[in-house]
Amino acid sequence: MKMVELLGTSHRFQYGAPDCSAEEEAAFISLLKELASRSKVAALAEEMCEEIMVRQPRLESTCATAARDLKIAHLYCEPSQSVREQLGVRGHNAIEQDAWFYRWPPEQKLAERAKEFAIRENYWSVQLVRADTWPVLFVCGAEHIQSFSTMLKFHEVESRVVCNDWTPN
Repeated sequence: MKMVELLGTSHRFQYGAPDCSAEEEAAFISLLKELASRSKVAALAEEMCEEIMVRQPRLESTCATAARDLKIAHLYCEPSQSVREQLGVRGHNAIEQDAWFYRWPPEQKLAERAKEFAIRENYWSVQLVRADTWPVLFVCGAEHIQSFSTMLKFHEVESRVVCNDWTPN
């Protein structure tokens, strides 16, 4: 059965952001290992790409570390910048700039973000289906949990939310 367990959180716990303490990072890795072991997942996947990781203090994401420790597969599912351009994903800053410049009403800005989320979430889904390694624990920004769950259903993949927005303590 194609099953994805969804864990929403802040990206700062994924890549060793300056405002993520060593204790918070350790707690997140511990959580990942606990959830992966409990659900007997075959892979840890995430909304992250290697291109982003090379610019971060950590050599690999916390998800990659947990997967390596557990000796299971790891997948970076976020498209690279060149792929994002091919897909027509402009990014958060470009949407914010256009919203300010063109004086978009709030609902238009939300609609533009939703379009970009759908493109990226479809890409993640395709990466998971291509990898064909089930079940998967997928880590993404909390704002993606509901829409990504819907996208997975479109790709005939079941999902279960294990946490909408994890924070330490």
